[in-house]
Amino acid sequence: CEADMSALKEISNLRQRMALETPVDVPDGAGGFSGQWQTVADIWAAIDSMAPRSGFEAEQHDYRASHRITIRWRPDVSAGMRLNGVGGNYYINGAFDADDQRAFMTCYCEGVST
Repeated sequence: CEADMSALKEISNLRQRMALETPVDVPDGAGGFSGQWQTVADIWAAIDSMAPRSGFEAEQHDYRASHRITIRWRPDVSAGMRLNGVGGNYYINGAFDADDQRAFMTCYCEGVST
């Protein structure tokens, strides 16, 4: 695990350009609202596919994830946002400080191809 953390700390591993997006309600012109996505920031990321988990390990989280995406730590990332990149959209189901030093963040995401 320590070898994984040292590799994680290499900023050169963040090679995928992505848009961090948040959901917003926009007036639809008919008195209602339409859900759209607004870009918060353009960021660099490392995307890793995750194998399905089973048993005890799968019970540790109450969200689904097909990808683990590592980004530089940001205070404004939370579940409900999404990352949009060349490979598709990734809905963030959980985001955590990867190293407890506010250097990197791990986002557990569900991937949806565009």
